[in-house]
Amino acid sequence: MDFFCLGPVAKIRKAGGDANANFIVATDRGRFFVKITLEPHTRDNKLLGAAYVAHLKVQGIPVVPGLPGNDGTTICIVDGMMATAQRVVVGSNPNITLATVSQIGEVLGRMHLVPTASLPQRVVGWLSPEYVANNLLRIRRDFCDNPDAIRILSAYDSCEEFTRDVVPKLPRSIIHGDLHSYNVLFSNGQLTAVVDWEDSMIAPSLMDFVSSAAYWCFDFDKGSMRPKLYRAFRESYEKERPLTDPEIKHLPDCMRYVAVLQTMWRFLNSTKRERRQSLWGLEVCSWHSAHS
Repeated sequence: MDFFCLGPVAKIRKAGGDANANFIVATDRGRFFVKITLEPHTRDNKLLGAAYVAHLKVQGIPVVPGLPGNDGTTICIVDGMMATAQRVVVGSNPNITLATVSQIGEVLGRMHLVPTASLPQRVVGWLSPEYVANNLLRIRRDFCDNPDAIRILSAYDSCEEFTRDVVPKLPRSIIHGDLHSYNVLFSNGQLTAVVDWEDSMIAPSLMDFVSSAAYWCFDFDKGSMRPKLYRAFRESYEKERPLTDPEIKHLPDCMRYVAVLQTMWRFLNSTKRERRQSLWGLEVCSWHSAHS
C-alpha cells in the first residue's frame, strides 16, 4: 500500500472477479480497488493499458484511471507480481434491461470514435492475433484427439476466408474486448464507469460490437438473440457510430469468428470438468449461421 500512498489500512475485503485477485481497501484517505494481476501480462503492456484508459478519460469515456505510485507509474511490482490501484467508484453491476443495454451501446459507439493515432498497439487479449495463434498451437498440441477440440478447430477453419480477406480491411479503434455486465458500474440507473481494460487494444471495432452484443443480448437457454435487447443495443450504438456497409455485410461472419475465439479461450482455461460447458460460444456460431 505504501507504493500507492493509500494510507494505513482500516479494512480490506475480497472483491469480485475470477481472472485476478481483487480487493476493496479502506483507509483514512478513502476506499480503493486494488488488483493483483494473475494473468500473464508484461509491465510494458500494463503501462500501455493505463495509457489507453487515460486517453479515453480525456475523450469523455467513463473510465477510472489507475493511481500513480511513488515512482510515477501506475504499476507496482513485488516478487514478480503486478498490482494496480484506483479509487472506488459509486455503482454496482447492473441487471440486463433495455435501459442498461441502450447505455452500453451508446458508450461503445462513442468509444469506437475515439482517435487512436497517438496510441501504440498492445499485444494482449484473447482477440489479438498473437494470442489466437498461441491458443491454436496449444489446442492442436494438447487436445489433438479431443472431440470438442476438433469441433472448435473445425469452426475456426470455417472462418479462414473472413480472417484472411475481411478482418484486415475493417475499421479499427480502441476496443474493450470484455464488455459484459461485471465490467460496468451503474448508479441510479446511469452508467458510471467501464472497468477492467485488461484486453483493450486497437482492433476492428466490429469485433467489440459483436462480442458485446453476445454478452448483453444472447439468450443461451434458447440459443438465440433477444430481439428487443439487440435492437436497443444496435440502435443506440449506431446513433453514435453507424456501422459501415462492409461491417453490416460481415456482421454474421464476425459474430461467428469472435464466438469461436471465445469458446477456444474458455476451453483452454477451464478445468476438465467444466470444458463441455465452455462450448456455449458454438451456439452463437450456429445461430448466426442459420440467420446469415
